[in-house]
Amino acid sequence: MKIDIPNHLKHLDFLDVIFDSRSPMLILALGENIKTKGEKPAIIRLYLCMSKKGEFIVQCELEAFQFGSADAADSFLKRLPTMNAIELLLLKAKIPAAIK
Repeated sequence: MKIDIPNHLKHLDFLDVIFDSRSPMLILALGENIKTKGEKPAIIRLYLCMSKKGEFIVQCELEAFQFGSADAADSFLKRLPTMNAIELLLLKAKIPAAIK
């Protein structure tokens, strides 16, 4: 599988791809501050990629998620493929800790 990552995204760390073999789309997960472990918040950016002529092309950023640690970001990334819509919406809502 070949993914064409644009130059302006090449400074980000490649983390994972999430795909369904029956679909011409995939989600590319790239990260910031994942390897720095605690110096800055860890960020996971999700991009929609479409298949064109044998390679996947980045179309747009779907969402960015910020975490207090690289471990929290890694845990999220492992859970992401099996999350239901409600879990994802609640995570995107950035609910204050006092309400949780």
